Amino acid sequence: AVALADVGPNFRGGVWSPDDETIYFTPGTQAGIWKVSAQGGKSVQVVARESKGYDDFGYWWPIAMLPGGQRLLFTSCCGRTRIMVLDLASGKRTPILENAFFARYVSTGHVIFAQGHALLAARFDADTLKVGNPVKILDNFVTSSNVHAQYTISQNGTLVYFDGVSDFQRNLVRIDRNGAIHPIGK
Repeated sequence: AVALADVGPNFRGGVWSPDDETIYFTPGTQAGIWKVSAQGGKSVQVVARESKGYDDFGYWWPIAMLPGGQRLLFTSCCGRTRIMVLDLASGKRTPILENAFFARYVSTGHVIFAQGHALLAARFDADTLKVGNPVKILDNFVTSSNVHAQYTISQNGTLVYFDGVSDFQRNLVRIDRNGAIHPIGK
């Protein structure tokens, strides 16, 4: 293991750049978004949180880069929770979804995100930042009060998540392409 950056006790997610050269992350609840070389070194703040006009407590879960590697999705919370896009060149922040958190972009041109204990998908134009009408993918999967959602999606489209609405009711399942649920480990 190699230490890349000090993220402190309140780490709120990170993502590698598409060229594998940079890691963008949130080291604390009110720290904004930072970057560090993939080889480690000095961390540099990319953008500070801005509460003016957004009721933002912090910028959390920068876990998805958009195509081209110049913008990333993150969750702004907690006065109002929303998904935002950060343009890394200009620092401009653009809200794209209200009352949503923990977003990922998938190569089909969709943004996947959580609302309450539901996981939704919406068509997303990464150039114009326009979001289509959301469709619920599943209900009752594990989310938490720190606007974290227990799911991930592989590059080939496999969705993995914790079933249930609390941290104490977890069942690992696999869903095939036809939507059939297959429990794992039972």
